[in-house]
Amino acid sequence: MAAPTERSRRIAAIAVLVVLGFTHVERGPSEWFRTMTATSDGLGHLGSGDLVPLIPVALFAFNGYGAAVYYAEETKNASRTIGRVIMVCLAATVVIEILPLAAVVLGAPSMDDLLNSAAPMNYFLTARGGPAVRAFVSVGIAIAIVNAVIAIILPISRLLFASARDRSWPDPIDRLLSGVHARWHTPVAATILTGAIAAIAAATLPLSWLITATGAGLILVYLFVAIAALRVRRESPTGSYRMPLWPLPPLLVIAVMVYAAYSLGRDSVSQLIVAVVTLALGSAYYLIFLRPRTDRWALPEPISEP
Repeated sequence: MAAPTERSRRIAAIAVLVVLGFTHVERGPSEWFRTMTATSDGLGHLGSGDLVPLIPVALFAFNGYGAAVYYAEETKNASRTIGRVIMVCLAATVVIEILPLAAVVLGAPSMDDLLNSAAPMNYFLTARGGPAVRAFVSVGIAIAIVNAVIAIILPISRLLFASARDRSWPDPIDRLLSGVHARWHTPVAATILTGAIAAIAAATLPLSWLITATGAGLILVYLFVAIAALRVRRESPTGSYRMPLWPLPPLLVIAVMVYAAYSLGRDSVSQLIVAVVTLALGSAYYLIFLRPRTDRWALPEPISEP
């Protein structure tokens, strides 16, 4: 968890962006709904087809709101609260990301300079607040990035630990990754392995490629979650959950994700290949190693709490 001073600095950094933008409005709210990009001839407009390949990046930006589900086993009345927590986190994520971005778009001195800048946020902060404000906000953003990495490592480590506890790997790996610290009861080996893999990837792979590849993986995750929702409801018509406007949400997600995957495969095929190969390897591992062994992957039944 972040220390109070670190949280305060991150909140202050966001607040500075919002205040600077909305107190120096240069254009009307309609500008927020226009899709523009920098071209050699100035500003150009993007069509809907140009926006679809950006869906993986957008998914990466907003993803993470569902991480609460990793801690369902330690949550009281999880069946009643986890869904609500996830939706609240999603709403908070949207507000926290959209407000500063809207402020920058509406308050930038020049949209041409903003979109042509190598660091648009730095351009905006320098133009509206000066070097000192830019430095303050940059420190807050750096702290936020470090804490975001920690926040990602914790649930992924928890997932890796749970997979070993449920005997998803060969016995030596299960024993190692399912171990916990004698005093703190934390999954030490799983956390160290997760952090090491993340550090190696960050040090050896380009950031833009990592973002797009992660987004491509998320496209497949959203796609199969939507397919799973349809299957679960078909096998149990009454279902153990409710979804407004059923079955429109999963059908809409499937249509958008299929089109996004098609566009990504056309423009950035290497990232999509990584996501598909990862999924194929996982499926092959399940079919070859886990499925024939009935004594493994014995997932516990959900706990019905009063």
